[in-house]
Amino acid sequence: MAANADPVQVVQKYFDAQARGDLDVGLTTLHDRVVFDVGRGRYDGKDAVSSFLAMLVAKNTSTVIVDMSVTPDGIVLCRLRNSDDDLRQLGIESLNLTVEVSVDDGKITRLYARPTPESLAKLETARVVGRDAEGLRLAEQAGTLPPRD
Repeated sequence: MAANADPVQVVQKYFDAQARGDLDVGLTTLHDRVVFDVGRGRYDGKDAVSSFLAMLVAKNTSTVIVDMSVTPDGIVLCRLRNSDDDLRQLGIESLNLTVEVSVDDGKITRLYARPTPESLAKLETARVVGRDAEGLRLAEQAGTLPPRD
């Protein structure tokens, strides 16, 4: 993408590619030293993020942009609705996420995503009733959810 690319277009291209499971196109939107700090963990560098994205594809992840805006300092803010096989295993249809994305020189340099409080409550409820999935364990390891008692 061009160095002067609109940050919203860069983020839209990334999420469109993710929705199609098109890792090659999605990776073209990322800076080599990109950092993804998401509810399932932190992934530093394009190779680590590529592995994370491959996991999303394998889990049949569906991500829908609900809302997107840009702050005065150029940070792209998104609200996403996310579903995948892990969530279905927990009896959860979807989660809502808040996301902040930094774009520099036409490439995503940082993506920070967390479940909304309502979505965290869904995850906690699934945990309390004894359901389990890899994504839930990763969220505990990442500190998105507190450790089980």
